[in-house]
Amino acid sequence: MLRTIGLATTLFTLALPAMAADISGTWDFQGSIEGNVVNMKCDFRQDTAAKVTGRCAFEGLGTSDTTGDVTDDKVVLHNDATREQVYHLTWNATLDPAADAMKGEIVVAEYSGTFTAKKSTAAPAAAAAST
Repeated sequence: MLRTIGLATTLFTLALPAMAADISGTWDFQGSIEGNVVNMKCDFRQDTAAKVTGRCAFEGLGTSDTTGDVTDDKVVLHNDATREQVYHLTWNATLDPAADAMKGEIVVAEYSGTFTAKKSTAAPAAAAAST
């Protein structure tokens, strides 16, 4: 009987999908594409379906609405940077186990580069301005 309960518990646990990490908050990104620096600061909100929305401020490239998804420890974000024209960027990352840092690849057209990002311990700019 105890073996049956133990086996049922194990099977139930294995059948549950892993919960997506919550990346809500302020993040600092540092990246490079073909030698071009692409740094940004973002404020993200993540809903219960692991959909991400937010706004990112690029260094020297304007601001952009950002959307994305989190699946387990994988993050995919999409936004646009402007330098003489609009560039659509896709950020593919793996979160660290604490979900307070990520690293991965930035893709824009046929070019790619790498980035790292860390979750800030400071309050988001909008929250800080309202206090």
